[in-house]
Amino acid sequence: LPRHWIPHFFFPRLKNVVVYSEILNKHMKIVVTERTCRLIDKHFGLDSYLLETPEIDIASRLGNRLKREILLTLAKDTYYPDDQERHDFIKRKYAKFVIPVEEAEWIGLDLNEACRKQQEIEESVKPEPEKYKFELELVKRLASGDEDPDKDEIVKELESESVVAEKAKKMMRSAKNLISRARQVR
Repeated sequence: LPRHWIPHFFFPRLKNVVVYSEILNKHMKIVVTERTCRLIDKHFGLDSYLLETPEIDIASRLGNRLKREILLTLAKDTYYPDDQERHDFIKRKYAKFVIPVEEAEWIGLDLNEACRKQQEIEESVKPEPEKYKFELELVKRLASGDEDPDKDEIVKELESESVVAEKAKKMMRSAKNLISRARQVR
């Protein structure tokens, strides 16, 4: 039988290219495809290409990491500290790409890195139960004399309505009785 379909394989032509990042002020030798070279030229530089292209279209870990570094540098305003004229030029040229540092830290991370970063954030902030905060406030008010629990009508109403409070009072009375009996036996 004749074979009508012949598989063809596509292998991209990769080449080493030296590119310059205006914001980072670095020359980098990276491996890119011809299409990427054309896109960088079309955007008039690596920085503009990375900043104007969505992360999903960059489709490169190196490209996304460079984009993240560029955005962090723009957000922190740490480019060209010695050359004020160049600093002002870069600031005006890339003003529309400046975002907060908190947001720039998340750009360019893959799923595992983002999950790890989120876990570290959640572990670093341990929530304190609110009952401790309210208990501390009550103790401070009682110590300052602002509040008298015997004269507080709301507390008395809650105690009279609460079944749990009644049970707690009974348990406390029985515990006091047991303690007093144990002392008498000694």
